[in-house]
Amino acid sequence: MYISRAGDCAGCPLRTSCQAKFKNKGPARYVTRNTYHDLYLEIRQQMKMPSFKTKLHERMWKLEGAMNELKNYHTLSRAQYRGIENVQIQAYMAAIAINIKRLVFCLLFLLLALVILFTPFATGRLLKLTTI
Repeated sequence: MYISRAGDCAGCPLRTSCQAKFKNKGPARYVTRNTYHDLYLEIRQQMKMPSFKTKLHERMWKLEGAMNELKNYHTLSRAQYRGIENVQIQAYMAAIAINIKRLVFCLLFLLLALVILFTPFATGRLLKLTTI
């Protein structure tokens, strides 16, 4: 937080665009700056790099589908309980539910592939192999 006297602002050339004029109209002017402002500027510079854009594209197709499912089908769009720990538990449980669903889908797909592969042998209809 930066504090200056109101008289210092009277002769300032940046007075029209200054954020301090909106804070207080008393004898002192206060300008606040976020603690993470430097990190924000650094990230904004990184966002202009091509490597950031490729990572962003990768994130879109890998993660956004799962986040959409968490939000729309597993009530992660709003917190069910109060407190950071309880909300984190809710997120863990939703992620576990998605992982179990995907695991079951993979196992069913594998089982279906095995059934299709070995069906001719199970029914007694053997495939005739011709040799040249």
